[in-house]
Amino acid sequence: MCAYFSRGKNKLQNLHNAVDCYKFYNNSIDSNKLYKVDYKIYKRVLSDYFKEVMRSIIYDGIIFHMPLRLGYIRVTKRKITVDKLNRFGINWVETVKHKKVIYHLNQHSKGYVYRFKWDKENCYIPNLYFYKFVPSRSNKRTLAHVIKDNKVDYYE
Repeated sequence: MCAYFSRGKNKLQNLHNAVDCYKFYNNSIDSNKLYKVDYKIYKRVLSDYFKEVMRSIIYDGIIFHMPLRLGYIRVTKRKITVDKLNRFGINWVETVKHKKVIYHLNQHSKGYVYRFKWDKENCYIPNLYFYKFVPSRSNKRTLAHVIKDNKVDYYE
């Protein structure tokens, strides 16, 4: 199944979500009543697990290998050279003051740009190029704070 792309809502919303995973989990443990949990507890466990994974990626600099050959997620850094200067954001306060374009040079990170990356090199999913990893805003902000405090050094 594929999603319908237009300006309105997609015809197919959330093909697989936490409720579907919970139903699968519940059906797979019918014989063992010890592991039966309520949906709220199941959702809280999932949430705590993913928060811990992102915390480990951001603060410990680990490479998270996803199961079932889905690739891995990590934070990468790369140096921006002078020929790629237009990729930096414009410092509008200094630009107006000096009447010429001045860029933010990321001096707090010594000229490096950091980002989350989903490496899909050993990933075997049909139509893989339709998928992308977009971290939440809170995870992006947490990464920015860690970089500004120079707490972790990531791989290039």
